[in-house]
Amino acid sequence: MTGTPTWHFPPRNGGIDFVQDPSSAHFSDDPIPKMVRELIQNSLDARQPGRDGHPIVVTFTDTKVPSKLIRADQLSKHVAECLRRSQEQNHTRVSKMYEKALQTLKPKTIRCLRITDTNTTGLQGTKWDALVIQEGAVQKSSNVGAPGGSYGIGKNAVFNVSDIQTVFYSTKYVDEIKEGRVEKLQGKATLMSHPDPADNKQPLQHIGFYMSSNRNAVLSPNIPEFFKLDENGTGVYVMGFNPRSDNWTRDVQVAVIENFFHAIHHKRLQVRISSPDADPIIEITHETIDHLFDVTQSGSKRDAYHYYAAIRDEAYWVTPIIGNVGALHVYVRTGAGPRRTAYVNRNGMLITASREQKVNPIAPKGNSLWPDYAAVVTPASDEGDQWIREMEPPSHDSISPGQLDSPDEIRIAQTRFQQARRAIRELIDRKAEIDKHGDISNLDELAAVFPDFDSTQEGNRALHVRQVEHRKVSDRTTDESQTSDIGQVESSEIQDGGVGYNHSPGPGGGVITPRKRDTQEPGDDTEKQSKRPKQGPVRRALIGSPRVIHTGDREAVVAFTSLRDEAGVPIELIPAGEEVEAQEHMKIEHVTVLNGENVLIDIDNGLMSATLQTGHRVMLRVTTTERIAGLALNLR
Repeated sequence: MTGTPTWHFPPRNGGIDFVQDPSSAHFSDDPIPKMVRELIQNSLDARQPGRDGHPIVVTFTDTKVPSKLIRADQLSKHVAECLRRSQEQNHTRVSKMYEKALQTLKPKTIRCLRITDTNTTGLQGTKWDALVIQEGAVQKSSNVGAPGGSYGIGKNAVFNVSDIQTVFYSTKYVDEIKEGRVEKLQGKATLMSHPDPADNKQPLQHIGFYMSSNRNAVLSPNIPEFFKLDENGTGVYVMGFNPRSDNWTRDVQVAVIENFFHAIHHKRLQVRISSPDADPIIEITHETIDHLFDVTQSGSKRDAYHYYAAIRDEAYWVTPIIGNVGALHVYVRTGAGPRRTAYVNRNGMLITASREQKVNPIAPKGNSLWPDYAAVVTPASDEGDQWIREMEPPSHDSISPGQLDSPDEIRIAQTRFQQARRAIRELIDRKAEIDKHGDISNLDELAAVFPDFDSTQEGNRALHVRQVEHRKVSDRTTDESQTSDIGQVESSEIQDGGVGYNHSPGPGGGVITPRKRDTQEPGDDTEKQSKRPKQGPVRRALIGSPRVIHTGDREAVVAFTSLRDEAGVPIELIPAGEEVEAQEHMKIEHVTVLNGENVLIDIDNGLMSATLQTGHRVMLRVTTTERIAGLALNLR
């Protein structure tokens, strides 16, 4: 038996004087999603051997803890010293934090978020020290995949949702060789360096521990029932829980399905969320995840649904072995999606789905002929997973070869990722049925433009086709003929009295609009000129042969020919219409250069500008902030 547990802040002894602990700064924005990512990642890293058929279960419970169980009276004295010091030194923001902490510690009960897991190993041996009392240490099980953390600071994400910067940890496990059944409990408070409440001349360190009188973790039977675990595993208790959210249970649910859809679908993870304000308990499992997605939502949550649908509906392709990367499993779903490639690690956590290769180097550049799609890439081996993990930052939301130690390692990584992108691109080509040059491709989107083959059916008419060898730019633009980016173009008209039809292809087929046939005599240009849409100054003077081809709900390929050398030319994507100059431009979110030498593109407040060189044909893929499918568009 040991005495009553107490809070112990070690003497500073001339060490660093902490005012604010920076170790949790990586997680201060979006605290709930980042806390969820870190906690569940740790649980997945600690899968219990021999329990492959049983998912890890992580439970989030909003509850209350009696203040006396965590010795709030004693902790308050340390917080009061932190407040006094921060006020004396005019740390206004820090002072407000400690004022709130003192108010949180006063009631007889304190709000607590309890997070527990089962079917895990618990914190055996050095894993306890790495989580509770060490900084920067990584000691994890890796029974399934490589351990997800590489800096050992992700554990500090939980402090961002505690008004008193205090977290308790408990564990339960069986050590069959040395200790037998083990249960441990320890608290940790991350404050600031402050004077000892019992001796103002003695400065104390900023981190203190709730521990037994012999300065060790509290062991059973001295652990209060509130902290005891029913099964082997780990418990994390966030004291003074403040989610900084109006609906924290929904935030947890969204974070779980956005980041762990792979692990949940493959029955490696289940999550339960319980709160007095939420009834019934939310259960996220292989059976329920499909219904918990709200595909009407926009942004990353909707994107996550498409990634989930890819692994749900598609068998994975396997790439060749690519050096350190090894082989990759690639799921590709076409017909819908954000046109992005998501990287998911071996434990089933989404790392990044960015289009930017500087943070997602496995993402291939899009092909203008690809339909809307969603791709998910996972390593086929633990070795490949471990190698890629070394390039993740502390927040584990990107991959960068720049995280490696030497120029040679960085160069090798860049080469391997380039090879991986090429392999993934070829798989997406195959899935989209885009064949090599010279083969025949099935362009389904043209089916809605042309009539059925049987001209005897009601509503069908004969289709007359003529071949145009090249298109010329208007005389008002240039005297020289410019060749279209597509080369020879087939132009079709459906013969029907005096009315012809133009078609503007949309994402799912053609959008057909009536076009009146010109009735003026040849040479009579007066009325024609008055009815022509006004041309903006950029198109008239600087670009020719503009073309806009829809490729998705918010995406189009635009092409034009540069007529002059010019830097910083604004180029607007606008709805087609008679009053062209009066049209408001569509806001551009992202631009990829598909063709064009030395083309530089900038985006500012939704408007793109380009550096042009005379005679170059430029092709860009643009993504807009709003839906453009079905709109006839032009360039200005």
